[in-house]
Order: sequence, then C-alpha cells, then structure tokens
Amino acid sequence: ARDRGIPLVALKSGRTAGSRSAALSHTGALANEDRVVSAFLEHYGIWRADDTDALLRAVPLYLKQWQPRGRRLAVLTDSGASAVMLADTADQLDMELARFPAATVKELESILPSYAAVKNPVDMTSVLRAQPQLFGAVLDHFARYDVADLYMIAFPASGAGYDVPGLAKMAADFCRRTGHALVVAVPQPPIAKHFREAGLPTYASETEALAALRQLAAHCGLLNSTDECSALSEFPSPPCSKTRLMREDEAFGYLETLGLPIASFQVCRNTVEVENTFRQLGPRIVLKVLSQQIAHKAKLGLVALGIDTLQDALDTYEQLVVRSGELNTTIDGILVAKHHPVDFELFVGAKVDPVFGPVITVGEGGYAVEEGRGLIIRLAPITLRTADEIVARLCHRFCLEGLSNDAKAMLAKIIESVSQLIAVHATRILSVDLNPVAVAEGEVVILDALVEMQIQG
Repeated sequence: ARDRGIPLVALKSGRTAGSRSAALSHTGALANEDRVVSAFLEHYGIWRADDTDALLRAVPLYLKQWQPRGRRLAVLTDSGASAVMLADTADQLDMELARFPAATVKELESILPSYAAVKNPVDMTSVLRAQPQLFGAVLDHFARYDVADLYMIAFPASGAGYDVPGLAKMAADFCRRTGHALVVAVPQPPIAKHFREAGLPTYASETEALAALRQLAAHCGLLNSTDECSALSEFPSPPCSKTRLMREDEAFGYLETLGLPIASFQVCRNTVEVENTFRQLGPRIVLKVLSQQIAHKAKLGLVALGIDTLQDALDTYEQLVVRSGELNTTIDGILVAKHHPVDFELFVGAKVDPVFGPVITVGEGGYAVEEGRGLIIRLAPITLRTADEIVARLCHRFCLEGLSNDAKAMLAKIIESVSQLIAVHATRILSVDLNPVAVAEGEVVILDALVEMQIQG
C-alpha cells in the first residue's frame, strides 16, 4: 500500500494491557507491547488512530489525495470570537498558524474593510453577507501567493442573506486550482450541506475539522520521512557470557571498542588497588560492586557516588564488600570510575522484541526512566539522520538547545550505534541499557551499562 501511495490508518485495542512483565533491563519493561506496536506502525508510515472517531475522521481528506508539503495553517472566518478560539485550538493541536508576509497583509487590507482582521486567522466579519465576492478575492490571493499548506474555513453562524452556495463554489474552485487541503467547519446542517455538495470535507465542530487537517498533515509527513537503514555497521562480537548479565567492566570495554565515550575506570580487588586507582582517577570517584547476579545495584546500596578523599574511598570499598556479603552476592571486584559532572541524564536502551525484533528506546535517564514518560521508541536499526532527529526532539523537550554541536553529534552516535548493535547481534544480546548517559559542559559520557545476554547452549 505504501509503495502505491495508499495511506493506511490502524486502530489497535489493548493500549493499557498489563505487558510490563518482569524484566532485568529498563528497556525490557518500558518498551512494552503497545509502545512497540506504535513504533512498528510509525516505521511503516501507518497512522495509529486513538479511537473509532479518529479512525474515520480524516477519510474525506485522504480520498481527495491531498498531500500537504508542510503544516502551515491559514484560517478564514466571519467571527472574531471563533478566530480567537481557533487560534487556541490550533496551538493545543500543535498546528502552526502561518505568518502572512507583509505583502499579503497589505493586499488583504486593500481587499477587506478596515474593521476586518487580516492577520491569521482572517476575520471577515459581516462582509461575507454584504459582499460575498470579497471571500473569493481573499482566496484568489491565497492561491497566487501560496501563503499556507493547510486551509480552514469556519462559519459558526450563517443564515438569511448569505450566498452560501456561492461561498461553497468559491472554496471548491480554490481547491481545484491549487490542490491545497481545505476543510470547512459549519455547525448548521442546512448550511453545511452546500459545502458537502461542493465536494468539500465539512465538519460540525471546528476542533474536529482541525484535528482532521492535523492528521492529514502529520500522516503525510510520516509517509515522507522514510529513512531505511541500508547497511549495518561491522560490529565486533560481544564477549561470551555464561551468565545472563555481562559484567559491567566487560560491557564498558566492549562499548569502548565501538568508539563510544565511557567513564574512565579500573576494577579493584583490594585496598591497594583502590588507593592506586584513586590517585589516578581522583579527586572524585564512584564505586560500584561488580556482580553478574544483580541488574540494578544502586537500589541495594551497592553503589557509592561522589567519593572525594582517599580514606572515604578505602572505607567505602570495605563497606561495599560487607554489604555484598550481607546480600549473599557473588562479586567480581569493585569497579572504581572517574566521577563526571551531570547537567542532564539520558537513557538509551535497546532490546529484541519477541514479535517485532530489535527496537531502540531513548528518553530521560536516571531514576526518571522508571516513570517511562515521553519515551521515543523506534524499530532498529536506525540511521544517523534519524538519531539526529531524536536528539533534536530531546533537546526541544528538555530545553537542551544550548548543547554544543559536538555533544549533539555524540548523543546521536550513541543512539545510532546501540540501535545497530542490537540489530547485528540480536541472537547474542537480549537488551542494552545505558543509564545514565551524562551530559555536562559539552561532554557526553556513558556512566552505567547493563547488557543482558542470550545464554548460548
């Protein structure tokens, strides 16, 4: 269907089904069935409707085969109150009201009486009844100068004295000449029928009309944003593991071979090694128990942050060894890592979904990842271009636009690399959690890595 230019709209129930089964990795718990279904549909350009109304709402627009190039919206109405409410609704739906160029504003001022509002939304007030030909003149200007991608006409109240058939004909002529997407919002059935008979998608509610336009524009953007990954990188095989979890020092070492930024670390098995490592990596360090039995060590008190004296480092080492014994945990030493400042924590995860295969998950890191809000999930692998787009979305969402280009480029590289890693080694690696990936002062560093392995028979 996609190859033939036929848009698909899907409705899937079960959004709230309990699919957060027990999982060692955050990715395994967060990238649940419903979220992966959404990522799968998006990957193939299929619009996911929230309910049966949304499944059908934009059908009249699809049948017109309109393909808006962008999301700039122009609104034409005869009610000042309606204009204000439409501007509010457009903002709520994240639709961009087109900014008319000065030449357009000047010409509209010459066409319409002085009491009309000529900045988008255009409020023609009572002129529609007295001089309906001016409606056509405004549309003519829009047609000549291509001021928007999407158009909406809203008549909240019309009746005796309005040349409704004439207005409908002018609007339909505009669509035929330009090929632009246009919807009409008219709550009165006797008025609305004239626009429907003229072949225009017509809705009783302004919100419904805008939602249909938004869906069409967003869906066209989705269909035009294909970014298939044509070739996978040559990744070295991960270290063999006889346990489900890869040791974190091995995970760090493996990620470092991929060119990813890892916090400097050493594995210590006695206090002498701790002292030497502190002198090498200090003055602030982090200590973590190395164990292939525990996925999330911080919750069990097996991680110590911000250690800034040698004595504290030695004491903390002993405490972590004792704490491990209390938990009957087999340990492989203590990982001592350089402390890095953190302005923002990012989470980058990947897993092999049993139905859809490899997926990549990105969002806010640290403890915020457990809330699972605002995650970005894609089928893996993705390209660097898609990774750049994900970074741009994260920067906008978390007000990180001030990040240096180098930091943004490194974040994108991490996301792309993890997505390709899980795709290349889907038979060896079940999931990857990088949490947090620290961003501070233009520096990007992976501070924690959890790699879940497929145990080889």
